[in-house]
Amino acid sequence: MLASFWAQAGCNSTSWAGSAVAIAVPGSIQVSSPQDGPLNTPLSGWFSVSSNSIVYCAQGGNLIGVFTTLQQSPGSTSTAGTYNENGRSYTIYNTSIPGIGFVVLSSVVAGGTGFGGTAMTGTSAQTIASGTVFLNTTITITTQVRLIKTARLTATSYTLGKTTFANYAVSTNWASGGGSVYMNGSTLSLQNTSCTVNTQSISVSLPTINTAQLPALSSTTGSTPFSIVLNCPSSQNIYMTLTDNSNPLRTSSIIGLEPSNSTASGIGIQILRNGSPVLLGPDSSNAGNTNQFLIGLNQLGSITIPLSAQYIRTGTVQSGKVKAVATFTMSYQ
Repeated sequence: MLASFWAQAGCNSTSWAGSAVAIAVPGSIQVSSPQDGPLNTPLSGWFSVSSNSIVYCAQGGNLIGVFTTLQQSPGSTSTAGTYNENGRSYTIYNTSIPGIGFVVLSSVVAGGTGFGGTAMTGTSAQTIASGTVFLNTTITITTQVRLIKTARLTATSYTLGKTTFANYAVSTNWASGGGSVYMNGSTLSLQNTSCTVNTQSISVSLPTINTAQLPALSSTTGSTPFSIVLNCPSSQNIYMTLTDNSNPLRTSSIIGLEPSNSTASGIGIQILRNGSPVLLGPDSSNAGNTNQFLIGLNQLGSITIPLSAQYIRTGTVQSGKVKAVATFTMSYQ
């Protein structure tokens, strides 16, 4: 995907001649991205083009060197954080599609001298090369672009229209000019890898007990096993969050009773995994959600998640009907 355009021949102009150059981005890009995976991670490889080759002519055609500056600026001033790779930190710029951004790396060769790679950052112009320029000097800019995921992507296809990635400007004390790098458009086809839950609603019937079985605060009884079963057609890193339906912001391990369906008091419900109470968190599939816990890495096929529920004493116990509701949210990262 690398095309070189070298300017040749004699020089009789008194200004820079830039142009708009299309970068070769495939018309269709296949992306396999975990739906709930980390943000600010790549959606594509690097696309590259060498372009904006410009022959500079000193004023009046003489051999007097002129100090010249080459700058880059982004095609978008809307940003979405940073992306780090190989020791470079890039500003992520938004495209017209929410959740899809891009980063830019520019390299310059001027008069046979290389200026290395400069990650595009910020929203104002950056100087990427400067020096004294003489007659018949060729400057070639290599632009590299990578698409970045900036938000949860749930659709299977996204269409990006014509997008300008980078603008370049060269200037002296007497002349200036510039060019840009853009893509004509592309369709991203996403394979949003996820699993299906075999049973969306699970009813767990705890045994009838008497108050003497909960003699002290935090005492427990009535442990009852149940399980959640998933089917994963492709390998997944699976996480889960349990949420108290009566108080979604609760982060303890105790699920409160439903006031409209319970007559007992002084009792809560705990969910246990591997014998330990599960801490509750907000209803969200975002990576790193509060008290989100790992089910397993590289899970494939039918996955059974064994759990259990039990009573726990939270205060002065009054006998009656007990009902508590928790939701579970899966996250595929």
